[in-house]
Amino acid sequence: MIITLTIVIVLGVIFQNYLLRAVKTVRFIDEFNTAVEEARKGVTIMNKELRETNNSDDGSYDIESATATQIVFFSNIDSDSQVEKIRYFLEDKNLNKGVI
Repeated sequence: MIITLTIVIVLGVIFQNYLLRAVKTVRFIDEFNTAVEEARKGVTIMNKELRETNNSDDGSYDIESATATQIVFFSNIDSDSQVEKIRYFLEDKNLNKGVI
C-alpha cells in the first residue's frame, strides 16, 4: 500500500509540474498573440494616415520631419475641413501618437 501511494504521489507531482508549465505556456502565447494583434491594428492606422498625407493649411510640406524615433506629418484623419498635424514617436519602447 505504501509503495502504491508513493507511486501515485510521485506521478501526481510530475503531472502537476507538466500542467503548470502548460498553463504558463498557454498564457504566454495568448499574451503574445494579443500584443501582435494590437501592434497590427496600430500599424494599419498609421499606414492609412501616412498614405493620406496632405499639405498643411499654411502650405507646409506633407512631412514636416522624420527621424529614427519620430515622424511628423499632416493628414486629415477626421474628415473635417482642417488638416491635422500628426506626430508618431517612440518613448520607452512604446509607439505614441500626438495630434494637433
